[in-house]
Amino acid sequence: MTTTWHVITTEPRREMAVAAGLVEYRVQVYLPTYQARVPAPPRVQKPFMLVDRPMFPSYMFARMGSGGDWDAVHRVSGVSGYLRGPDGPKLISEAEIALVRQVEKEMALQTGEELKFTPGDHVRIDQERNPWT
Repeated sequence: MTTTWHVITTEPRREMAVAAGLVEYRVQVYLPTYQARVPAPPRVQKPFMLVDRPMFPSYMFARMGSGGDWDAVHRVSGVSGYLRGPDGPKLISEAEIALVRQVEKEMALQTGEELKFTPGDHVRIDQERNPWT
């Protein structure tokens, strides 16, 4: 059976729970994250703490074949769907995943810097570096 990467969509702020749920069904997942600096709660003796945040809120990658893996996706609470193309599920190549991993690694070098995007922001994608076109 051939496996390919797919983009799974999640309910807001459910990425980590969905990833854990898919792993329980033995689905390989990749949830790219970065560390963000956030104010620490009063009980902590530090002014800030680092937390993992998803690079693509409400999106993650799952390596799946046909059949049973899709059944697992439909059983996990917090999954809202998957990214579709004109011919069905949008497939992501190993090279495209490697590009995302590279960006994630570069972001790790900038630990503690919050992404400057908020819901509803408009973004422009460089067509030459866009792995999903």
